[in-house]
Amino acid sequence: MDLVTTALGDDQAGRRPAAGGSGRRLRVLLHDFGGYGFIAELARELARRGHWVHHVHYASLRSGKGALARRDGDPETLTFTGLTVAAGFDRYRPLDRLRLERRYARALAASADQWQPDVVLASNTPLLILHWLRPRLDRAGIPLVNWLQDLHSLAMGEDLVRRAGPAGRPAGWLLERVESRLLRRNAAVIAITGDFLPTLRRWRVAQERVTVIHNWAELAPAGGRHNPFSAEHGLDGRVTLLYAGTLGLKHEPHQLIALAEAFRDRPDVAVVVVTEGIGRQRLEEEKRARGLPNLLLVDFQPPERVPDVLATGDVLLSMVRPEAGRFSVPSKVLTYLAAGRAQLCAIPPENLAARVVAESGGGVVVAAGRADELVAAARRLVDDEGLRAALGRRGRAYAEANFDLALAADRIEAVLTRSARAR
Repeated sequence: MDLVTTALGDDQAGRRPAAGGSGRRLRVLLHDFGGYGFIAELARELARRGHWVHHVHYASLRSGKGALARRDGDPETLTFTGLTVAAGFDRYRPLDRLRLERRYARALAASADQWQPDVVLASNTPLLILHWLRPRLDRAGIPLVNWLQDLHSLAMGEDLVRRAGPAGRPAGWLLERVESRLLRRNAAVIAITGDFLPTLRRWRVAQERVTVIHNWAELAPAGGRHNPFSAEHGLDGRVTLLYAGTLGLKHEPHQLIALAEAFRDRPDVAVVVVTEGIGRQRLEEEKRARGLPNLLLVDFQPPERVPDVLATGDVLLSMVRPEAGRFSVPSKVLTYLAAGRAQLCAIPPENLAARVVAESGGGVVVAAGRADELVAAARRLVDDEGLRAALGRRGRAYAEANFDLALAADRIEAVLTRSARAR
């Protein structure tokens, strides 16, 4: 499977445009709320092609961030900014989150006003931030390209129903109307999976403005199993089941508890979770209540330590709730493939991430939401070192063959150039 593909209304597949498509140098404001590594990599690539790129992220968000500061050798046309908002907001309380996102939208709009880009590329940006940002961009005549990583309104609507029952459905419908209207008015939409296309059609998003470009992962050299991170946390000589990245409720943190319970009598096995936020809080509570010394909880690590973190995992874990597979693709599986370690995924089989892992031969996929199947597969991997090694080799080989930053940048650059030209 090509991880960078062309979809609706684009007949340029396989062609490689010159910098800026027609040679035009663009001023691009690239907003990535989470500050992820592969998007920072794209910012650097676009700047190397001669574009002025201003990368903006939410500095206060605790996540596995990429290299978000200028490095030696970066083009002079590349800059980074981390936005912050006033302290005192709890992003897991609805009213606090509304106030935070409203204030953040104002800060992002001010950044656009100051920088005056030809086009804004927004990725991982909460729906209401985009809703409040859009009028400011319209007044300035700045086109918005939505790099659609999730179908936000479907996720939010499902969460409202889960929390409030049927009473949450009207709010969910309203959020769908907000998102569909926003996407219809965007200059372009980049969807990370063709699985989003039926919903975009239902929302009457113009097909000629939608392009599918699958995510990729940075291809840093795979780290060694024995390294400073593994030594610091006493993981040398232990089979390590490791989860790294954002851990929200859709990622089913209780499944990690099930794994720790299953191996509590195996001192040679550790369950390691590198994360922060609400999922981490749930795990801390359960660890104390159940007495699970084999569950190790670690804060997010700086970008330069990530290869060692992932290399410490003999089995790398990912999971999402069954219903979340409709609106979310856990892109951490791509980073795991590049790390060259065996994967164990509890993801709906129809989800793009599950299909990629299965095609790569780099991991084992079990049914989402089935802790018994997850534990059974984990036992098999823990006890079979040869299988783990083979899965890791296949995953890395697949990443090297399919993760093409230049091709992804070609496709995204073409979308940005078309959108800016229409300004």
